[in-house]
Amino acid sequence: MLIVAIYLDRRSLSQLATIVRLSGQALLGTTLAPIAGQFGWQWGMVAGFLLSSAALTVGFKDAGLNLYNNGFAAGIVAAVIVPVILIFV
Repeated sequence: MLIVAIYLDRRSLSQLATIVRLSGQALLGTTLAPIAGQFGWQWGMVAGFLLSSAALTVGFKDAGLNLYNNGFAAGIVAAVIVPVILIFV
């Protein structure tokens, strides 16, 4: 579900990101798969949307290196979304 959410994210597509960049985000976005496994596919979709947006905006911190960019963005998303999920679940 995370991979689907990353490809469906409207912000990623409106910024004319290349398919290579989206593929890298989708493959490295599986770092948030435990969120979908633990809390359900709905929260996995939310995490995917947030990861896609975060990965495109935090790229300036690490000079756009995709591996570090996605890992950093996944850490930020996980640190924010897990407490929010625990409040609502």
